[in-house]
Amino acid sequence: MGLFIILAFIAVLTIYLLIVGYSIRWLRRHNKPKAVIWLAVAFWVLLPTWDTITALSYHRYVCATAPDIGLTVYQTVPLDSKVFDPNTGKPKIYTPYMELDSSVVGENIKTEHFFNREIGTWPFKVTQFHYRVFDNQSNQTLTEFKDYYASGEAWFGFFLAPLLTGGETYQCVIDEYGKGRGMLTLEAAFTIAGIKDD
Repeated sequence: MGLFIILAFIAVLTIYLLIVGYSIRWLRRHNKPKAVIWLAVAFWVLLPTWDTITALSYHRYVCATAPDIGLTVYQTVPLDSKVFDPNTGKPKIYTPYMELDSSVVGENIKTEHFFNREIGTWPFKVTQFHYRVFDNQSNQTLTEFKDYYASGEAWFGFFLAPLLTGGETYQCVIDEYGKGRGMLTLEAAFTIAGIKDD
């Protein structure tokens, strides 16, 4: 499936470049001014990319100004020290199938994550990622992680965005948390019993 998408993209891009080349040659053959030729080049370049560029620009603005990006700890649940790995200090709270072990953390601790795609107005728009650990009985949030993703809608925005962001991803938080943000948020919800939070 991935190979098919790449081949399809190459085919569409090839056809697109042929059309662009033909239109530029036509302008030159008809002795159009250089300004007109450069305007045509700009038109063909921006036609499939302009909304990706605006989305990425807005994404950078949100990353720089949003107050709720990253991990926030509101309250923690104390667990027996035997639950924590002595080498890593992380709680052993998962089953062999990497599900939350209710026999360790209790029946009330739950998690949820969702994407909010309605932040901003097209073409200035981002998608919010929200992961939350909460007490199911009181619905009180223990820890949460929020991030924002660029929402380029252009037909090859998926390929262009990593180049324009200068990195591997669309997200705001990269280096500090890496890819295990859900696991990080979950583990931050637990502390060793008898040790107070800072």
